[in-house]
Amino acid sequence: FHANLSASSIHTFSTKRGATRGSHPDATVSVPEGANSGCGVATLPLAAPFPFPYLTHFNETGRFRDYPKYLSDINGVFRVVVGSGGEAVLRQQMLDRSSVDPPNGYARSVIGSKEWTNFSVAVDATLPADANDTAFVCVIVRIGHGYLFGPAGGYVLKLAATGAWSLLVGDHTTVLATGSTGSPRGVWRELRLTVVGNSVSGSIDGVVAGRGNDTTWADGLAGVGSGFHNASFRALRIEAPDLVSGRVAEIPVQVVP
Repeated sequence: FHANLSASSIHTFSTKRGATRGSHPDATVSVPEGANSGCGVATLPLAAPFPFPYLTHFNETGRFRDYPKYLSDINGVFRVVVGSGGEAVLRQQMLDRSSVDPPNGYARSVIGSKEWTNFSVAVDATLPADANDTAFVCVIVRIGHGYLFGPAGGYVLKLAATGAWSLLVGDHTTVLATGSTGSPRGVWRELRLTVVGNSVSGSIDGVVAGRGNDTTWADGLAGVGSGFHNASFRALRIEAPDLVSGRVAEIPVQVVP
């Protein structure tokens, strides 16, 4: 077939009979003088800031299939599944790294605002009971850095299957603190990472694991991550830290059903 295309337009061709173009329920379309019917400039309502504080149990209504609402994968495949207790959990399902991944690349999914600065992120995480020693789960803060053709950056609290933990700058080569605790194999462990100014602190099951200071990343999104193996997450919380003590303030949390 052939078609005459109009300038400054987007055209869609489909083999499906009755196919229609997409629409936005709140958009208004202004048709320029002389334009074909259906053509025009769409004006969308201004975007609202991402809600803060924020809590999700990954059981939101209106979700597309098993895709988590608002989360965006950076490597890996994170999907909502039914956990062993019948609750909704987020699971990383990609079992091998891509050929284009860097050697220190890992599966990550991010959420929130790239303008967030001082905040705390907590999530319950677990690994399969038979996970090998190299498997890990992590929580991430200040990742993204605008994605201006550079490293994603951020800070990471990483807990390995062996129980070894690390507080890291996002490239995983700069270590702020290390230690050891119980393994996340077959059990849920709460990972919490808090940033206030240049201070970075991580806790596991409510106990402070390590602290460090770094000036590399000033703002960015929140996220969770793991190696290229199954890992599960539940109850993702993004909250404001107490700017005096670095602890999480007792504030209301917005719950997304």
